[in-house]
Amino acid sequence: MTDPVGPSVNVNAGTGWPSRVLEREEIERIVAQYGDAAVRAREAGYDGMELHAAHGYMLLGSFLCPVRNRREDEYTGATVEGRTRLLLRVIRHIKERAGADFPITLRISGNEDAFDGRELNDTQLIAPLLEQAGIDAFQVSGGVSHDKIVAQIVCGSQYRDGYNVAVAAAVRKVVNVPVMVVGRIHHRHSPRRSSPTATPTWWRWRDRCSRTRSCPRKCSADARTRSAAACRARTASTRC
Repeated sequence: MTDPVGPSVNVNAGTGWPSRVLEREEIERIVAQYGDAAVRAREAGYDGMELHAAHGYMLLGSFLCPVRNRREDEYTGATVEGRTRLLLRVIRHIKERAGADFPITLRISGNEDAFDGRELNDTQLIAPLLEQAGIDAFQVSGGVSHDKIVAQIVCGSQYRDGYNVAVAAAVRKVVNVPVMVVGRIHHRHSPRRSSPTATPTWWRWRDRCSRTRSCPRKCSADARTRSAAACRARTASTRC
């Protein structure tokens, strides 16, 4: 097993393992590897891919998180330009390698909800930059993995339904692509009850059939734009 790596030395909250600092040369290789992975995914028949940059524990998310990114070079977590640099490079490289028509969704913490973590206004600043780089949809979550006292990723019943909806709605206001949301969503109308002013594009997106070309139903591209419910009703005897 390779050593855990990150923007700075950090201890994983789950395993207790420390990461070592990535060198610039290693970052170059990692950017290239994301492009290679996207090409393999497309050649295998996948219709798109999702990058995980939420909660501060994945590599891309740890560069976005000022608490975990204490670098002092061009990738510094102290500035918007520095903490988004790696993610922006990865997005652009995937589009260059896999094609501009290969969709990328991004999972991101709208609010890290931790001491010195990113707040909503920071996400609203960086979301348009990510969209310009090539992100086709956002999936908004919240919290970070390294602060178990104040940050919540998976919340219990003491939290209201759709507790991330207001944050997702704020992100939706600054981008022109679909925004999905997670966090105690129990049925399709939860966003409206949680935030009457929210624009719940998440459920319109999710209602579209997301099955890939490898699905045994062999739907046409046109059929995949119909609602998933209609697809299920039309081929009720088939199971993916």
